[in-house]
Amino acid sequence: MTVKNIFRLALLSLLLNSSGVFAADNTQVSERGSIRDMRYCEIFGISRTSNGLQAAAFNSFRLNDCPQDEWEAIDLEEVSSQLGASLATRNGPRYWTMDFIVSNTETKGQEFFGTLEMRHGATVLIAASAPSGPYSSRSVERDTEFHFYNGTPVFELIDPEGKIYIMQSYSVQHITDQSFADLASLDERISLPSGWQFRTRTLVEDLVVEDINGIATITQDDFRNTYQLTTLSLGSL
Repeated sequence: MTVKNIFRLALLSLLLNSSGVFAADNTQVSERGSIRDMRYCEIFGISRTSNGLQAAAFNSFRLNDCPQDEWEAIDLEEVSSQLGASLATRNGPRYWTMDFIVSNTETKGQEFFGTLEMRHGATVLIAASAPSGPYSSRSVERDTEFHFYNGTPVFELIDPEGKIYIMQSYSVQHITDQSFADLASLDERISLPSGWQFRTRTLVEDLVVEDINGIATITQDDFRNTYQLTTLSLGSL
């Protein structure tokens, strides 16, 4: 496999890891504050190491709202050089669809990419042989809790086995005019594989979605909206 093809696979893998790597400084929003529909962006610096490909993941969450002009002005070749990486790529802008995050992700410093400040959230190991594309699942190492409030809408993918994935963020990287208001009718626009379902429901109690033993399983739809596997099942609702 050529280096070019390996990096192509790495990028596809990162798309499904996106929104799973961020730094929140152990932040918990109190008094029912919410980050729902808060904008952020991510930068990945991909390098080859003795253990395989890895990506240093940087996130703008809680540092800035990723102004579009500053985001577009980032020179990815300069970022690669700055990070000592072989390749840099953008992910976003994205918007959260939960109300608050509790994270124990260890942070490792901050960088300016152009004029845009971001924080290093994690290093992602990439398996070039892993499946990629919408509706494929990925395992991400992280220690987080995603909180969704009673009375708020949630957007879910249900796989053929009845497992429920809840949306954690939506993307405007390719569907640039997508908004939170559009999410309830996503099933009319996305291309669901056979056996998959999309639904919107309003919570009747607070919901917490956690990693399982430090591993979060995530997937994306074909608009690059990202969902995390829950412990819920159709029979439990």
